[in-house]
Amino acid sequence: MKRADVILLATDISIDNAELLEPFKKVIKVSTSEAVKNTANIFNNAEALSSPKEVKESIGKEIFRSLNTGISKFLLAIIASGILLSIVLMTGHVVGKAILPSNQFFANLQQVAFYGFAMMVPVLAAYMAYSIGGNAPLAPAFIMGNVVNNPIGSNHVSTGFIGTMIFSVLIGYFVKWFKTVKFHPVIASVMPVMIIPTVTLLVMTPIYI
Repeated sequence: MKRADVILLATDISIDNAELLEPFKKVIKVSTSEAVKNTANIFNNAEALSSPKEVKESIGKEIFRSLNTGISKFLLAIIASGILLSIVLMTGHVVGKAILPSNQFFANLQQVAFYGFAMMVPVLAAYMAYSIGGNAPLAPAFIMGNVVNNPIGSNHVSTGFIGTMIFSVLIGYFVKWFKTVKFHPVIASVMPVMIIPTVTLLVMTPIYI
């Protein structure tokens, strides 16, 4: 890779630590469909496409990529939880119209599976925001993903998947903008782990509730 003239990233989701390639390589980022449809054009014009003057990814494409990233991550939680629940059901016994765990171990396993299913919305939120704003919005988006999926406030607001997607995008872009604000070096050193997550939640929570 060090001797490559250009690096082509054809993906519909965010790639972990892909930004580490950019300081020392020319990188082209395209969707998988574009890579398939315009393969010859991309390779023939690789130098021009990877120039600093390249047009930035549109907001629509960025949001679509963030959704794909979130889905690809929460599928892992669904699959693992689904397998655990299947094991419980296969080893259970039928009582009326329900299948009950055969013993306490499988009852505990069923509870773990249910907790896993409950995690898929926060995971979706965290990785949608991560796709837009990097690591900094992971924690606030994870927390807000749990908040929007459970009743909260005097009106018992709960918006589920729709609220998750909206606030994931809001958090991602808010953090993306917040990281461009210049602070004293001492403050900047604790921005990602303390200030950005806290301020993001202080801004987003009143908007939601």
